[in-house]
Amino acid sequence: MTRKHLYLSALLLACTSLPAMAGSSIWNHNGSQMLLQSSGNSRIITYHNPRPGISARPGQVLFEGRRVGNTYRGTAYTFRSGCRPAPYKVSGRLRSETRIVLRGAAPKRSGCRVIGYTNNSGNSRLVFSYIRKAGGQYQQPSPAYEPDEPQDEGPQEGPVETIIRNINGGQVIFKVQDQDDPVSKPIRIDATARCDNGRVIPIYNNHRTCQLDNIQVSFDNSMIALFEKLYTGSGCTKLHTSSIDITNMCR
Repeated sequence: MTRKHLYLSALLLACTSLPAMAGSSIWNHNGSQMLLQSSGNSRIITYHNPRPGISARPGQVLFEGRRVGNTYRGTAYTFRSGCRPAPYKVSGRLRSETRIVLRGAAPKRSGCRVIGYTNNSGNSRLVFSYIRKAGGQYQQPSPAYEPDEPQDEGPQEGPVETIIRNINGGQVIFKVQDQDDPVSKPIRIDATARCDNGRVIPIYNNHRTCQLDNIQVSFDNSMIALFEKLYTGSGCTKLHTSSIDITNMCR
Protein backbone atom coordinates (compact mmCIF):
# COMPACT_ATOMS: atom_id res chain seq x y z
CA MET A 1 0.00 0.00 0.00
CA THR A 2 1.42 3.44 -0.98
CA ARG A 3 1.62 6.41 1.38
CA LYS A 4 -1.14 8.07 -0.67
CA HIS A 5 -3.41 5.08 -0.10
CA LEU A 6 -2.61 5.13 3.62
CA TYR A 7 -3.61 8.79 3.80
CA LEU A 8 -6.86 8.17 1.91
CA SER A 9 -7.54 5.29 4.29
CA ALA A 10 -7.22 7.68 7.23
CA LEU A 11 -9.69 10.11 5.68
CA LEU A 12 -12.10 7.28 4.91
CA LEU A 13 -11.90 6.12 8.52
CA ALA A 14 -12.65 9.65 9.72
CA CYS A 15 -15.66 10.12 7.47
CA THR A 16 -17.28 6.69 7.54
CA SER A 17 -20.00 5.88 10.04
CA LEU A 18 -18.67 3.12 12.33
CA PRO A 19 -20.50 0.76 14.69
CA ALA A 20 -20.14 1.06 18.44
CA MET A 21 -16.86 -0.43 19.63
CA ALA A 22 -17.01 -3.44 21.91
CA GLY A 23 -14.51 -2.13 24.47
CA SER A 24 -12.67 1.07 25.26
CA SER A 25 -10.11 2.22 27.79
CA ILE A 26 -8.06 5.30 28.64
CA TRP A 27 -4.26 5.23 28.29
CA ASN A 28 -1.44 7.70 28.90
CA HIS A 29 0.79 8.64 25.98
CA ASN A 30 3.42 11.29 26.63
CA GLY A 31 1.16 13.21 28.99
CA SER A 32 -1.97 12.97 26.81
CA GLN A 33 -4.93 10.74 27.64
CA MET A 34 -5.68 8.43 24.73
CA LEU A 35 -8.80 6.41 23.98
CA LEU A 36 -8.12 2.82 22.88
CA GLN A 37 -11.18 1.34 21.18
CA SER A 38 -11.51 -2.30 20.18
CA SER A 39 -13.90 -4.39 18.12
CA GLY A 40 -12.80 -7.97 17.47
CA ASN A 41 -9.16 -7.70 16.42
CA SER A 42 -9.48 -4.06 15.28
CA ARG A 43 -7.82 -1.33 17.36
CA ILE A 44 -8.07 2.46 17.09
CA ILE A 45 -6.18 4.86 19.36
CA THR A 46 -7.40 8.47 19.39
CA TYR A 47 -6.66 11.52 21.50
CA HIS A 48 -9.12 11.72 24.39
CA ASN A 49 -7.63 14.57 26.44
CA PRO A 50 -4.55 16.03 24.71
CA ARG A 51 -1.83 17.46 26.94
CA PRO A 52 -1.47 21.27 27.04
CA GLY A 53 0.69 22.82 24.35
CA ILE A 54 -0.33 20.72 21.35
CA SER A 55 -3.15 21.28 18.93
CA ALA A 56 -4.36 17.67 18.84
CA ARG A 57 -8.08 17.49 19.45
CA PRO A 58 -10.23 14.84 21.12
CA GLY A 59 -11.01 12.12 18.58
CA GLN A 60 -7.93 12.66 16.41
CA VAL A 61 -6.54 9.31 15.20
CA LEU A 62 -2.96 8.44 16.20
CA PHE A 63 -3.01 4.69 15.45
CA GLU A 64 -5.26 2.28 13.58
CA GLY A 65 -4.58 -1.40 13.17
CA ARG A 66 -5.14 -4.89 14.55
CA ARG A 67 -4.24 -6.99 17.57
CA VAL A 68 -3.32 -10.62 16.93
CA GLY A 69 -2.41 -12.40 20.14
CA ASN A 70 -0.17 -9.97 22.02
CA THR A 71 1.04 -8.26 18.84
CA TYR A 72 -0.17 -4.92 17.47
CA ARG A 73 0.32 -4.03 13.80
CA GLY A 74 -0.98 -1.06 11.90
CA THR A 75 -0.47 2.55 10.85
CA ALA A 76 0.55 5.51 13.00
CA TYR A 77 0.59 9.16 11.97
CA THR A 78 2.89 12.12 12.52
CA PHE A 79 1.65 15.68 12.22
CA ARG A 80 3.16 19.02 11.27
CA SER A 81 1.38 22.35 11.13
CA GLY A 82 0.16 23.12 7.62
CA CYS A 83 0.99 19.64 6.31
CA ARG A 84 -0.94 16.49 5.68
CA PRO A 85 -0.38 13.69 8.23
CA ALA A 86 2.45 11.33 7.37
CA PRO A 87 1.51 7.66 7.84
CA TYR A 88 4.01 4.95 8.69
CA LYS A 89 3.88 1.30 9.64
CA VAL A 90 4.34 0.32 13.29
CA SER A 91 4.21 -2.91 15.23
CA GLY A 92 4.91 -4.07 18.73
CA ARG A 93 3.85 -6.22 21.63
CA LEU A 94 1.46 -5.74 24.47
CA ARG A 95 4.16 -5.80 27.18
CA SER A 96 1.48 -6.47 29.76
CA GLU A 97 -2.23 -5.70 29.86
CA THR A 98 -1.21 -2.20 31.01
CA ARG A 99 1.62 -1.25 28.63
CA ILE A 100 1.86 -1.10 24.82
CA VAL A 101 5.09 -0.29 22.97
CA LEU A 102 4.97 0.25 19.19
CA ARG A 103 7.98 0.76 16.92
CA GLY A 104 8.45 1.72 13.30
CA ALA A 105 10.62 3.80 10.99
CA ALA A 106 9.07 7.27 11.25
CA PRO A 107 8.87 9.85 8.46
CA LYS A 108 11.55 12.52 8.04
CA ARG A 109 10.34 15.74 6.47
CA SER A 110 11.70 18.66 4.54
CA GLY A 111 8.90 21.15 4.98
CA CYS A 112 5.80 19.07 4.31
CA ARG A 113 7.53 16.60 2.02
CA VAL A 114 8.52 13.19 3.41
CA ILE A 115 12.15 12.62 2.37
CA GLY A 116 12.88 9.38 4.20
CA TYR A 117 12.32 7.31 7.30
CA THR A 118 14.28 6.92 10.53
CA ASN A 119 14.35 4.75 13.63
CA ASN A 120 15.99 7.55 15.64
CA SER A 121 13.14 9.96 16.26
CA GLY A 122 10.52 10.30 18.97
CA ASN A 123 7.91 9.03 16.54
CA SER A 124 9.70 5.71 16.03
CA ARG A 125 8.77 4.48 19.52
CA LEU A 126 5.26 5.01 20.90
CA VAL A 127 4.50 4.03 24.50
CA PHE A 128 1.00 3.73 25.97
CA SER A 129 0.25 3.01 29.65
CA TYR A 130 -3.16 1.92 30.90
CA ILE A 131 -5.10 4.30 33.17
CA ARG A 132 -8.69 3.04 33.42
CA LYS A 133 -11.72 1.74 31.58
CA ALA A 134 -13.65 4.29 29.55
CA GLY A 135 -17.37 4.92 29.85
CA GLY A 136 -19.90 6.02 27.27
CA GLN A 137 -20.28 5.20 23.60
CA TYR A 138 -17.80 5.09 20.79
CA GLN A 139 -16.57 8.51 19.60
CA GLN A 140 -16.41 9.12 15.87
CA PRO A 141 -12.73 9.90 15.08
CA SER A 142 -11.96 13.42 13.87
CA PRO A 143 -10.08 13.89 10.59
CA ALA A 144 -6.33 13.43 11.09
CA TYR A 145 -5.64 16.61 9.09
CA GLU A 146 -6.57 19.70 11.10
CA PRO A 147 -3.34 21.78 11.16
CA ASP A 148 -4.59 25.15 12.36
CA GLU A 149 -1.95 25.54 15.11
CA PRO A 150 1.67 24.47 15.64
CA GLN A 151 1.73 20.85 16.74
CA ASP A 152 4.46 18.60 18.11
CA GLU A 153 5.66 15.90 15.71
CA GLY A 154 5.07 12.94 17.99
CA PRO A 155 6.29 12.27 21.53
CA GLN A 156 8.95 14.32 23.21
CA GLU A 157 12.23 12.60 24.09
CA GLY A 158 12.28 11.10 27.53
CA PRO A 159 8.66 11.37 28.74
CA VAL A 160 8.21 10.53 32.42
CA GLU A 161 5.64 7.85 33.21
CA THR A 162 4.27 7.45 36.74
CA ILE A 163 3.45 3.89 37.82
CA ILE A 164 1.81 3.30 41.22
CA ARG A 165 1.63 -0.01 43.04
CA ASN A 166 -0.42 -0.38 46.23
CA ILE A 167 1.20 -2.14 49.18
CA ASN A 168 0.16 -2.81 52.78
CA GLY A 169 -0.04 0.58 54.46
CA GLY A 170 0.80 2.76 51.48
CA GLN A 171 1.98 2.97 47.88
CA VAL A 172 5.20 2.62 45.91
CA ILE A 173 5.50 5.30 43.23
CA PHE A 174 7.78 4.64 40.26
CA LYS A 175 8.95 7.44 37.96
CA VAL A 176 10.06 5.91 34.65
CA GLN A 177 12.08 8.21 32.38
CA ASP A 178 11.68 6.53 29.01
CA GLN A 179 14.05 7.06 26.07
CA ASP A 180 13.87 6.63 22.31
CA ASP A 181 16.99 4.43 22.28
CA PRO A 182 17.31 2.65 25.65
CA VAL A 183 20.56 0.88 24.66
CA SER A 184 22.52 4.13 24.27
CA LYS A 185 20.31 6.12 26.68
CA PRO A 186 19.11 3.65 29.33
CA ILE A 187 15.72 4.07 30.95
CA ARG A 188 15.93 5.76 34.35
CA ILE A 189 13.75 4.53 37.21
CA ASP A 190 13.25 6.32 40.52
CA ALA A 191 11.01 4.81 43.18
CA THR A 192 9.67 6.03 46.52
CA ALA A 193 7.34 4.44 49.07
CA ARG A 194 4.72 6.78 50.56
CA CYS A 195 3.14 5.29 53.67
CA ASP A 196 -0.25 6.09 55.14
CA ASN A 197 1.51 7.04 58.41
CA GLY A 198 3.39 9.82 56.61
CA ARG A 199 6.72 8.06 56.15
CA VAL A 200 8.53 8.56 52.82
CA ILE A 201 11.07 5.83 51.99
CA PRO A 202 13.47 6.15 49.01
CA ILE A 203 13.85 2.87 47.10
CA TYR A 204 15.50 3.60 43.75
CA ASN A 205 17.53 6.64 42.72
CA ASN A 206 18.65 6.55 39.08
CA HIS A 207 18.17 2.81 38.58
CA ARG A 208 19.09 2.06 34.94
CA THR A 209 17.52 -0.51 32.65
CA CYS A 210 17.26 -1.17 28.91
CA GLN A 211 13.75 -2.57 28.95
CA LEU A 212 10.97 -2.59 31.53
CA ASP A 213 8.24 -5.11 30.76
CA ASN A 214 6.17 -5.03 33.94
CA ILE A 215 6.06 -4.12 37.64
CA GLN A 216 4.09 -6.61 39.70
CA VAL A 217 3.20 -7.00 43.38
CA SER A 218 3.35 -10.58 44.70
CA PHE A 219 0.13 -12.27 45.81
CA ASP A 220 1.20 -12.26 49.46
CA ASN A 221 2.19 -8.58 49.31
CA SER A 222 5.75 -9.37 50.35
CA MET A 223 7.65 -8.05 47.33
CA ILE A 224 7.47 -6.06 44.11
CA ALA A 225 9.05 -7.66 41.04
CA LEU A 226 10.45 -5.67 38.10
CA PHE A 227 10.73 -7.67 34.88
CA GLU A 228 13.52 -5.91 33.01
CA LYS A 229 16.73 -6.03 31.03
CA LEU A 230 19.40 -4.38 33.16
CA TYR A 231 21.85 -1.84 31.75
CA THR A 232 25.48 -2.87 32.33
CA GLY A 233 27.24 0.22 31.02
CA SER A 234 28.15 -1.41 27.74
CA GLY A 235 24.96 -3.25 26.86
CA CYS A 236 21.91 -5.04 28.21
CA THR A 237 21.41 -8.27 30.14
CA LYS A 238 18.88 -10.95 29.27
CA LEU A 239 15.42 -10.62 30.81
CA HIS A 240 15.93 -10.33 34.56
CA THR A 241 13.68 -10.09 37.61
CA SER A 242 14.63 -7.51 40.24
CA SER A 243 12.77 -7.66 43.54
CA ILE A 244 11.95 -5.14 46.26
CA ASP A 245 11.12 -6.43 49.75
CA ILE A 246 7.96 -4.65 50.95
CA THR A 247 7.01 -7.01 53.81
CA ASN A 248 7.48 -4.43 56.59
CA MET A 249 8.08 -1.35 54.51
CA CYS A 250 5.15 0.74 55.79
CA ARG A 251 4.63 -0.88 59.19
